[in-house]
Amino acid sequence: MAWFWVLVGAVLVALLWTFGAQNSRPVDLSYFGWFVNGVPLWAVAVVPAVLGLLIGFLVTLPGRLRGMVAHRRLRGQLQERERTIGQLQGEVQARTDDLKRITGPALPAAPLPEADPVLPDAPPEVPDVSTRSRLA
Repeated sequence: MAWFWVLVGAVLVALLWTFGAQNSRPVDLSYFGWFVNGVPLWAVAVVPAVLGLLIGFLVTLPGRLRGMVAHRRLRGQLQERERTIGQLQGEVQARTDDLKRITGPALPAAPLPEADPVLPDAPPEVPDVSTRSRLA
């Protein structure tokens, strides 16, 4: 993305350069009663362009500085957390080693006995209630 803006800047410089080379004769300027005589025409185009770039840079400067400060702060927090994670991993490894030393080597788990599922041969008998009398 940075190369794109370098290319755009180079094109703008080339355009202003050719404009200045082709329009070098002096002109008279007036602005609300303020008169300037004999200003080269290329300066009428280049000076506002340069001033616009400078003002744009100065307007974006506070945001860039805030972004740089935030980036530096977040990078410091990340480094601190990485250090903490490393320390905690070391403590877990030390406790795991202590636990292995105390309990001895882990034995493999005994296999579970294979049991055949118990399936009934016939369905359970259900009494037929339709033939009985209700009084009996």
